[in-house]
Amino acid sequence: MWICWSWPMNQAERMSTIPVENVRQPDLELTTAEFDRQWQQSLLRPALLTLMLGCVVTACTYVFVVLIDGFTESMANVIVLVCSAAALTACAMGALTWLADREVAERLKFRIGEPLVWIVILRLGLWLVMGTTPSFGQLVREPLTAVFDAAFIAGAILVPLVWGAAEGMNRMLMALSLQPDEVDHIARAYGRLSEPVENTLRSDRRAQLDRFIALWIGLGILVIVLAAGSQIRPAEGEGLLTIRSQLIHPRAIVSTIIYFFAGFLVIGQARLVALRARWALDGLAVDEGRFRNWMAYVVAFVAVVGLITSLVPIGDTILLFRALQAVGQAVTAFIFLLLRGFGWLVGLFVKEGSGSGEMAGPTAFEMPEPLETADVPMEVGSEPNIGEWVFYAAAGIAGLIIGYHLLAARGFNWVWLVSRLTMLLGLFRKTVGVGVGFLAGVVSRVVGVDVQPRSGPTRQATHGMSMDEQVQFSYLSVLDEAAERGAGRRPAETPRRYAPRLFQALEEAREQSDSDEVAGEADPGDEVARPAQEPESPPDVGWLTDAYYRARYSSVSVDRRDVNMAEQVLQRIRAWWRRPGRSGSP
Repeated sequence: MWICWSWPMNQAERMSTIPVENVRQPDLELTTAEFDRQWQQSLLRPALLTLMLGCVVTACTYVFVVLIDGFTESMANVIVLVCSAAALTACAMGALTWLADREVAERLKFRIGEPLVWIVILRLGLWLVMGTTPSFGQLVREPLTAVFDAAFIAGAILVPLVWGAAEGMNRMLMALSLQPDEVDHIARAYGRLSEPVENTLRSDRRAQLDRFIALWIGLGILVIVLAAGSQIRPAEGEGLLTIRSQLIHPRAIVSTIIYFFAGFLVIGQARLVALRARWALDGLAVDEGRFRNWMAYVVAFVAVVGLITSLVPIGDTILLFRALQAVGQAVTAFIFLLLRGFGWLVGLFVKEGSGSGEMAGPTAFEMPEPLETADVPMEVGSEPNIGEWVFYAAAGIAGLIIGYHLLAARGFNWVWLVSRLTMLLGLFRKTVGVGVGFLAGVVSRVVGVDVQPRSGPTRQATHGMSMDEQVQFSYLSVLDEAAERGAGRRPAETPRRYAPRLFQALEEAREQSDSDEVAGEADPGDEVARPAQEPESPPDVGWLTDAYYRARYSSVSVDRRDVNMAEQVLQRIRAWWRRPGRSGSP
């Protein structure tokens, strides 16, 4: 049907006459179904999961080396090997039972002995490493003392935990591929099966992958915490990536790095499987070259990330300390600057109140000397490098760009953020304006010089308001002017419905003024009071109404141009109402 879009029409007509059982879909069988078998029987998936869990156990065992007396690195190696083997067995047997489609109870009965077998192997391996294998009589007489020691108890706890984690993670990844009922449904859709199949399509593969990623991140945090707990004595000299300066065992740090890189590879391959299944269910065309090169792209990406990580100066916190010190000094200097300005104002007030007497007023507040912090001596060869600053700047810019695109792809509403930032900026400007006006008023009263800027009555009334408030003030002033002339807004009348009536009132005022001039009823002082050039048409009331709507109800603030235009419209309306010959004009 729709899969035959690229086929010639005559071939499609011939295929429609072939019986259903003779129809063959080689592309679906050789790509989708076989690809899922390759994923379920793949060796890469269990190998990477085993490597990840082995890194977790490695970081954990080196904490035991630090905390438990008599716990040696050879014992830690045995525990790591046994736990890794248990994880590999869990992944392999999980794939086999998944393909066999057994019942849950049967799978548990069949597989309950796997961790027990590896616990026994762990006990034998620890005895061989310790070199003190107990005799049969000692095992009979003192079984607890001979079998259970600190190393074995720690390993016996880790083995079932690692086995269960491997089983759960493996099933999360196995569920991403096409399931048997989904393959049967696709086959029925192509006409290969005549019996009805339960439609269980659209399994939540995205949620499965998200759960796996969440588990991977949680285990990664655990690995970092365990690696931080495996501190050793500081070694002399410098090592690769300053590992030795971390006071952490190098194997713990290496296991942390390997854990995250292996997780990147697993997530990349799992994403490929989920995409392939979804595209197969949607009937989309698949480019096999893209899937063949997918793993190469993932490995290249991980290699680039590893290269960038290797350039980061791990452990070099002297630059961070200097940055925090600079921020602290800047904050301290700003606070003392405010105190000095306040002291200067207090001194001016006191000097004015003391008059011309001989008693000198109190001196202004003197800013104490800033505390001098001792500079941390920098070691030889650890001077700030320009390349490090460039790297940090590039990494920060790249992080901001990636975060912006991720949030935009998820439908983040940037208009809300911009409106809040605009509101905060308006509050900041209003606060600064009030502060400047207060200081100017104080200086005017003390010195006797008017430092306030000359402005009209509207500018004086709107001083200290935000731009939105200034536009609203202009519109409300127009309403007051109209109400004084008997053309005010009625109750329950919206601004947009009121705008035409206000415009009509202005037109009537112009007609009344023109008729008064023709009849000679104007006052003698008209030539003086009338402006040089009268506007030919009434002011733009509609524009002022739209500006009021934007300032009052919209999330986008007005700009300075809108404020100036609103003030001009207000002045023109006042001049229009107060033209000579207008009844009720002052």
